[in-house]
Amino acid sequence: MKQIFNIFFDICLLRAGPQDIPYTRYLLFILLGFHVLIGILLGALSFSIPSAIAYGVTNMLILVVLLRAILMVKKLEARFNQTLSAMAGTDVIVGLIAWPINSWMITARDTGGDIGAPVILWLLLVIWSLTIIAHILRNALSAPWAVGIILALLYFFIGYNVSITLFEPLPVK
Repeated sequence: MKQIFNIFFDICLLRAGPQDIPYTRYLLFILLGFHVLIGILLGALSFSIPSAIAYGVTNMLILVVLLRAILMVKKLEARFNQTLSAMAGTDVIVGLIAWPINSWMITARDTGGDIGAPVILWLLLVIWSLTIIAHILRNALSAPWAVGIILALLYFFIGYNVSITLFEPLPVK
């Protein structure tokens, strides 16, 4: 298990790619479960519990559908399992880091405190997350960095817009 975690950590540091993840459906399903769980935990900071559950599941579905479409267009469906595992596993790591930062930011906002530091950390985390996604996609597609960056931004834009369209945030305290 430590070896698997190290692969995901190396992907987050751009030292490994989705091709380094073992091809196993069991691992993929576990990672998707954790991906949904992290989505629910992050969603619970801003949404009601039922909405947070829907948010976690919706984020996972967006990931699966967009990744499947991208790989089908490039006729690289055989890379789906490992690429989806890489995306889900690294999202879990980033989500675990994002949770306390988002919690700090929301608490500071709700209490009238200074939100500068958590906002800067959150923005840095978003940039790092987009870089990880671009790295995974460029490896999966055997494409240049520019393609990975464009697809990562597209994924972020679609996910963000679906979230703000479907889910009503909790009122500010």
